[in-house]
Order: sequence, then structure tokens, then C-alpha cells
Amino acid sequence: MREILLHYKGQGVSSVVIGDIFLEDLRKYREEKLSKVDMTGIFPIWKRDTAELARAFIDLGFKAVITCVDSEILPKEFAGRSFDRQFLSDL
Repeated sequence: MREILLHYKGQGVSSVVIGDIFLEDLRKYREEKLSKVDMTGIFPIWKRDTAELARAFIDLGFKAVITCVDSEILPKEFAGRSFDRQFLSDL
């Protein structure tokens, strides 16, 4: 990871956009790794409401397929479904 970051830093990149939402320890880890190469992390969706993010993702036309589920929380049939408004409703 360091090697790749240094490569892009050499090309003028000083920040990395990261899609983390709420895991404090992961954010701290990423910030520590970036600081070692004098780069910063940008977290544009940090602490955003996940329901709002899900609806925005769908409304913007993005597509995704659920590839795995915790079968102790959701029925296994949720795997393989499209991530759409019906999926959100069924949650």
C-alpha cells in the first residue's frame, strides 16, 4: 500500500477519498497509514445516514448485486438479489 501511495504522491496526489461510514478504528488506521506518506484521507460520507445513502445510490442509477448475507440475520435468498428499492423495503 505504501508503495502505491508513494507512486501517486510522486504524481502530485496529496489526498485519498475513502468511502468509510462509521468504523472509527478503520478510519484511524487509514489516517495513520496515510500520514506516514504525508497524505490525508477525505471521508465524504462519514457519519451519513445509511438509509439516505442507500436511496441516493439507487436514485443516481448505480447498480449492485448482494453477493453474501449473514444467514443468521437474513434469509439466504437475499444473496443474489439486486440492491434496489424492493430490497430495501424487504429489509
